[in-house]
Amino acid sequence: GDGRVELRRGRVPVTLRERREHLLVTADPERDGALYQRLTPSERESRCAETLSKVEQNDPEFLSAKLFNCRLHPSAAARLQQGLSQNTHLLKLFLTGTGLGPAGCVIVAQALQTHPSLTKLDLQCNRLGAEGGKVLGEVLLSNTILVDLNVAGNSIGDKGCEAICNALILNRKSRLSVLNIGNNGIWLAGSHLAKLLRSTRTLRELFCWRNCLGNPISASSRETSFTAVAAAIPLAPALSLMDFTYNNVQPSDAKVLVDTILANLEKFAEQPVPKVLRIVDGNSIPAAMIPCIASVFALYRLPLLDPSDVPGKKAPTMEGGSSSPPSAEGAADGSAPPRGSADQPTAAGEAEAQSTASVEGGGEPPPPQ
Repeated sequence: GDGRVELRRGRVPVTLRERREHLLVTADPERDGALYQRLTPSERESRCAETLSKVEQNDPEFLSAKLFNCRLHPSAAARLQQGLSQNTHLLKLFLTGTGLGPAGCVIVAQALQTHPSLTKLDLQCNRLGAEGGKVLGEVLLSNTILVDLNVAGNSIGDKGCEAICNALILNRKSRLSVLNIGNNGIWLAGSHLAKLLRSTRTLRELFCWRNCLGNPISASSRETSFTAVAAAIPLAPALSLMDFTYNNVQPSDAKVLVDTILANLEKFAEQPVPKVLRIVDGNSIPAAMIPCIASVFALYRLPLLDPSDVPGKKAPTMEGGSSSPPSAEGAADGSAPPRGSADQPTAAGEAEAQSTASVEGGGEPPPPQ
């Protein structure tokens, strides 16, 4: 659309509390260009009743139900449960900030088990807790329809993350390709995430931002849960985008990541397009290690190139047959050099698109610090 935004207040909400209390409600962006409008509480209640009515009517043209910040009281939750049990056309269900809680999550889980077409489910900021995460894990054990699941901001913790990861590992028929578990207080579940990264064949995008994976597992130990994740990131066969920003990743874990990259350079040479790894922001990644990571991963987003124009990658080897890390000076084939260098770390925030860098000649790599 034209990108216009209509606001009833004088300014855009800035704090997390303001954003949760006054979420923007949008109609289906695929149909009307995503023209946003802020609703008053009474307008939200009216929109909620209208949306639930359409779900109950099983309108074949109503494919996306949006209930942003509409508090689902017991009567409304019962209507939602009844409507989803009768609906056969809905593709997307957005329940952001509806106050579901663990009990409401059970209602949604029951609908997921029987709904024939629901492919996207957004449950952000619903206080699901570990119990809600376990309920979703039970559903994912057998679900073969869902493609996109967002449970960010629900405090599912380690137990909820473990349940979801184990379900996706065991369910070989799962079609889930996008999983968002950001801002959930995940701390000690790194081993389960590592198993998921290594074994999944369908998951394409994993968002695990603003968790605690880089924190020490105990007061008397410097070992972190992210160590297992760092060793699995370069070996993830299916994922094309991974987001681990703001996890307090330590330099020791970054060294594990770099060592795994150097040990598997031949596998990266076979990739025509680099994978995206968001890990620089909010973590203690030494500047000397960023060029090595950036040589095989796009640190922010992929370049907007035509697939036919993506340059091929060459296996970076040095004389004597041993592998060496790619140079930070740029790509020999003309592609953009990686952002960041040994003297200047990558800037935080959204950066320019970057592509894969290849090696020019041999030489000894700079030692990781």
